[in-house]
Amino acid sequence: MYFTVYTGSFNAGVFVPFLNRLTRHLDRKVDLIVDGHPVHRRKTVRKWVDDRAASIEMHFLPRYSPELNPDEIRRRRPRTDSDDVCSDAAGGSDPRTD
Repeated sequence: MYFTVYTGSFNAGVFVPFLNRLTRHLDRKVDLIVDGHPVHRRKTVRKWVDDRAASIEMHFLPRYSPELNPDEIRRRRPRTDSDDVCSDAAGGSDPRTD
């Protein structure tokens, strides 16, 4: 998963440089899944993607699809105490038992 952190408004001036870094960083075609944010559908973004069709393709989620959105799935899952504890399998220990 790739992302960027920015301050200010999210616009094509933020998104296109991110896409540029993403396609330069990966040595294979990028299948980018995006939501319906207006920036994702801007003419400048669509043109940028169309001009680089060999290296990137955008796929749009349906208008409302929480079952396909990883952030929505994470929010819906019940939180447990073990969410904050490293498992023994990962080499961590449970501070409650140490």
